Amino acid sequence: MRRIFVDLEMQPIHDRKIRPICRSEIIEIGAVMLDEKNVEISSFRQYVKPQYAKLTWRIKDLTGISENMLAGASHFETAIEEFANWCIADGNLIEVYAWSDSDLRQVNQEIKLKQHLVSSQLNSVMRTWVDFQKIFDDMTHAEEPTSLEKALLYSGVAFDGRKHDALTDARNTARLYVETRDNDEYLERVRKIQKSMQEDKKGICIGEMINLEVLKEAIA
Repeated sequence: MRRIFVDLEMQPIHDRKIRPICRSEIIEIGAVMLDEKNVEISSFRQYVKPQYAKLTWRIKDLTGISENMLAGASHFETAIEEFANWCIADGNLIEVYAWSDSDLRQVNQEIKLKQHLVSSQLNSVMRTWVDFQKIFDDMTHAEEPTSLEKALLYSGVAFDGRKHDALTDARNTARLYVETRDNDEYLERVRKIQKSMQEDKKGICIGEMINLEVLKEAIA
């Protein structure tokens, strides 16, 4: 089994005629692949040239992506199929994890907008898609969706790299997944953070957010 962690960066579409179908276009796909021992064995990065959206200064600043980086990039139809082929290239079973369901929803909307004929490879990849944010929030009994940065913080793991870089975000999602696999070590870390935050009245009381027994059962 290969576990793949993916993240997408997007540029909003401002055309009011198109937005009811698809509100954004993907401009970067980043992913990492873990083997059975949860060791990274491969990575994927693909910039994607938008068809309808124009790169804004806000997105440039947020992602570090420039027009030059997109100028020679593939369009969505090619890039998403290249991602699917990378996912299944070695013939192993896969699961694809993303932080929230927004990335899979974006892929589906863009497929509809561009009337892309989905290959059997891409179809099989999309069927394995897992919302890891939901899994984490169910573990922690979070009252509202937790950002990846906060989920790492609650786990005692510093965010590594530039935020809103697709490959970096995918890699940090994989790091969080690996951290939750070691029950004893992970729970001990959570307990230490719980104690520290409870002692700091100005901090967040993680004890109100995490039911340790439920978490222990969920990540068993």
